[in-house]
Amino acid sequence: MKLAGAVLILLAGICAGHCLVAERRARIAALGDLIRSLEWMHGEMQLLATPLPELLTQAAGKSGRVSKALFEAITAKLDHLGEESFSSIWQSELPRCCGMLRQEEQEELASLGMLLGRFSLDEQLLAIEHCVRNLSGKREALERSAPSFRRLALGLCVSSGALLVIILY
Repeated sequence: MKLAGAVLILLAGICAGHCLVAERRARIAALGDLIRSLEWMHGEMQLLATPLPELLTQAAGKSGRVSKALFEAITAKLDHLGEESFSSIWQSELPRCCGMLRQEEQEELASLGMLLGRFSLDEQLLAIEHCVRNLSGKREALERSAPSFRRLALGLCVSSGALLVIILY
């Protein structure tokens, strides 16, 4: 019975390590999805000057899971645009749709939402470029550190499980 308990504790450590790695992969994928969507929006705004509500609707249809959820949630609340500002709608949906992102990444997107629809087209385009550049830098850093993070997470979790087994038995 003790052996089964020890094996289960070690397996729990392995599973915890894999969960950490999966979270990191989901964050990298979400950033990539948002970056691609923002780049597409930038192109549409620059070439066609598409109005923001229509742009968000189109972007939701062409985006990945995270961007689609964000753009659909914002579009659904655009009926309340007189009661709420666009930036407050944008910011209220970020934590719900982009919860896998870190606070600083959500703040970067929130600052973009403060500018969209409020300033000239050139300023909005610059804001999108700035956001894409910052998010791309964060994504690239995450990708570069992914192999070492994987080894560290798995090693720490397995070691913690092994230490717990030693202490308990």
